[in-house]
Amino acid sequence: MTVLKSATNEKLSPLADNGIDISSCFLDEKTAYFAGVSANEGEALLIRLQILSEPAAGDEDGQILVSEHRTRIPLQEYYWCGNVYVSFADAQNGYLLVCSDPALGQMAKHLYRTTDGGDSFSFVADLSTVIKGYPGGMGRLPANEN
Repeated sequence: MTVLKSATNEKLSPLADNGIDISSCFLDEKTAYFAGVSANEGEALLIRLQILSEPAAGDEDGQILVSEHRTRIPLQEYYWCGNVYVSFADAQNGYLLVCSDPALGQMAKHLYRTTDGGDSFSFVADLSTVIKGYPGGMGRLPANEN
C-alpha cells in the first residue's frame, strides 16, 4: 500500500468534511487542484497538490512525497452552502467559478482569476445574468483573457 504524505510530513486532508462540495482540476499527472467554498467563513479554499517523488517500480510499501499549497480567497459576497468550480489552463493561469445555492430561481455566479498559479485570485465578473441555469462544473478555460 502506498502512503501519501506531504513534504512537511503532515496528514493530507484537502478539505474538511463540513458538507461542502469539492471540485477538482488535474493539470497533469503530477499536479491537481481542489476547491471548495466554506459557508461558515465566506471564502473559497484552493489546494494545489504536486507529486515531488514516487516509490520505485515494484515498491508497494513506498511513499509518495507531495507538496501542498493552500490559498484562501475572500469572496465578493457571502455564499450560503454554494459550490466552487476550478479550472486551470496551465500552471499559472486558472479560474474559480463560485456559485451560491439557488433561491427563488436566482443563483449568484462570480468568476475569479489567478495568473500566479493560485497564490492569489482577483474578482473578474458577476456572471449571474450571463450564465443561465445552474452550473454543474467548468471546462478548461484559455490562459489569456482575450
